[in-house]
Amino acid sequence: MNDIPWNINACITCAEYVGPYVFEEDMVCANCQQKPPLCKTTICALNYLAPIDGLMNKFKHERNLAAGRLLTGCLCQAVMEAIMQGRITMPQLLIPVPLNSLRLRKRGFNQAQFIAKGLSHLLNVNVNTRLCKRKGYQVPQQSQTRWQRQSSLRGVFQVKKSEVNRGTNHIAIIDDVMTTGATTQALSQSLVKAWNGPLEIQVWCIARTQSFNTKLDW
Repeated sequence: MNDIPWNINACITCAEYVGPYVFEEDMVCANCQQKPPLCKTTICALNYLAPIDGLMNKFKHERNLAAGRLLTGCLCQAVMEAIMQGRITMPQLLIPVPLNSLRLRKRGFNQAQFIAKGLSHLLNVNVNTRLCKRKGYQVPQQSQTRWQRQSSLRGVFQVKKSEVNRGTNHIAIIDDVMTTGATTQALSQSLVKAWNGPLEIQVWCIARTQSFNTKLDW
């Protein structure tokens, strides 16, 4: 097992765990050094381990909105701390990762949109829920490899050109849980193509999954 300290050291770009007791302000993992993603910075408030995974499941699958508000508050605090430390600046627009229509009907709400609207209220930043759509249906990604996720998400996001504001050049993509980053990378690619101009992208997530058998050293 890997014993990771509570204040883990994570890649500033994808939030992947880098290593214990490595203190560098601009830490970037090997994957992002080889193939930098389109997003500049990733903020993940929590680790997707107990009890956070249980809270997330209640929010996401049982529509426990109290759990959702609590988790959104944790992400807001992480964002504010990153701003005060000078690691990020406040974006002009929040964009939640969209759900496809079938999953949206089944679940009854888009958890990323709920998070984005909460952050919009707390941080006084605009949110656009009409800009992006997710077409088709993709199988659940929990058991897929990074390559399989990237392949299944290729071209899946559509950006409504009429909603693109060229005066906006700094955005944050909002999602609930990040695993490989394939979803936010695919959405970033669609946004960059639609903007056809300067666009700085951050990714804000409630939690980041850890490698198998990882535990925290309390």
